[in-house]
Amino acid sequence: MKKIIGLYGRRSSGKTTTLNLLIGLFNKNGNLDDPITIRDDQGKMIVITPGGDDEEVIKKNLEAFEKAEGDILVTATRTKGQTASYLSNYFPENSVEITWIKKHYAEIRTDLVNQAQAEDIKAVIDSIIDEWDK
Repeated sequence: MKKIIGLYGRRSSGKTTTLNLLIGLFNKNGNLDDPITIRDDQGKMIVITPGGDDEEVIKKNLEAFEKAEGDILVTATRTKGQTASYLSNYFPENSVEITWIKKHYAEIRTDLVNQAQAEDIKAVIDSIIDEWDK
């Protein structure tokens, strides 16, 4: 079963920055909103799509996920509205498992908050992969 991690939060809360930091944790370089595909050590295809604040971007992200034949999609979404509902309704029922992670927000030291959350998301991905075939 395919897995999706939706990092949700309000506009300008650091979702894209956090997901670009996550890409860096995989020793890859991202380009702001462009999807990037990573094959992990166990052969799982992880697609990270930092952009996702509108339905059109979410559609492109899902197309990139399908084209890459991804196993895990990590994407940004808004708290409410088009992007979250579109993501939830895109796949046939019971064909995908979605994990929603709320974006942490801070007025100061946002760099530390974003880095810590990127590391937390990486740990979630590692846990999903470790449990995949059990």
